[in-house]
Amino acid sequence: MTDITALAQRMRAAAEKAKHAGEAPVMNFCSRIDALNEFQLAACPANVLALVEALEKAQKSNDFLKGQLSELANFNPDWDKLEASYESWREIAAELLVAKNRIAELESRIVTVKLPTTRFWAGMIECYEKADVITAIREAGGEIYND
Repeated sequence: MTDITALAQRMRAAAEKAKHAGEAPVMNFCSRIDALNEFQLAACPANVLALVEALEKAQKSNDFLKGQLSELANFNPDWDKLEASYESWREIAAELLVAKNRIAELESRIVTVKLPTTRFWAGMIECYEKADVITAIREAGGEIYND
């Protein structure tokens, strides 16, 4: 319970006590005075001003929240566009997955050939080049190293 709520409850209790004291025909004079004094203390100007300020603040907060609720109630997204975007995204994701698998497949086929560089092989390399073997290896993504 907040201080304002406690203050309001004290003021209410004092007001009800003062009201009942004024209505009771048999109540003695001192009890009536005590009830009225208690109400006057609870309803002093500082307490009344604090209560009014708290009520105004609560009213502003309620108005703000009502405005926010109204905006939420009027929110109407274009579900067709959202659905189309989602489908488009799924198609692109599927294409990316296919491309990723193809890249992995091609990377697994890369061949690296290392030929020795002895005199015998030096002559053979020329033969390979004439037969386009080295060119074919390079076109397939392979590499040829000469020591």
